Parts: sequence; structure tokens; C-alpha cells
Amino acid sequence: MEGCIEWTGAANQYGYGRRQWKGRVVYVHRLAYEQAHGPIPPGLFVLHRCDNPPCYNPDHLFLGTQRDNLQDMSRKGRSIHRCGHDEWYVRKDGRRDCAVCARERDRRRRPALIRPGVGGRPRGRA
Repeated sequence: MEGCIEWTGAANQYGYGRRQWKGRVVYVHRLAYEQAHGPIPPGLFVLHRCDNPPCYNPDHLFLGTQRDNLQDMSRKGRSIHRCGHDEWYVRKDGRRDCAVCARERDRRRRPALIRPGVGGRPRGRA
């Protein structure tokens, strides 16, 4: 595999190159893939073999599902949250999240269960 071709223009917060193309803003790696290989089928993502977000070398790019992307991340030891957990899911807003960390956040947010003798109405004389 040849070396990376890195985009040096505008990029998003994760380092993926962005540019204007035919009146809209597009990701450079997706544009490079389409120019080299043709249209990207609906539901598929353009993934990087090199794990280098600014890279747009078509030889480093391949198609996959979101599941493929998460599995590829896991195999390569990458973690968005740097938590070390290896269990991912895709949120309703399309972002990836660690399932283990999400369960822990949910557990902390739930109100404590009411135990007998704790909470409720006061005991004794009124």
C-alpha cells in the first residue's frame, strides 16, 4: 500500500477533510472513493485501511457497513471514548457510543429504588 495522501484544507472535529463540490460540502475521502470507484451504495460508509482521517488515497479506502466500521475500530484498538471497552452501538443520532459506558451512565441517572422504611410518608406522631 502506497503512503497516505493527506488533505490539508478544511476538516471536521475528527480530522476528516471537507470541501465544496458541486454546490455542497462533502467529505474528501468519500469524494475520492467515488471518483476512483463509482457511486457509494446507500447504507454503506467509506472506511480507511490506514486509520488516518485526513487521508484520501483511494487505495486506502473501502466500503463497509456501520457494523464493519465498529468491528474495524475494535480490531485496531481504537476507542472514541478511550475507555478501553470493546462494545459499541450506533445512537439514534448516528453517532457511535460505548455500550458499557452508556449502561453505566444510565444506571447513575436512574433514581434510587425505594427501600422499605426509606422515603414515603413520615412515621410516628404527626
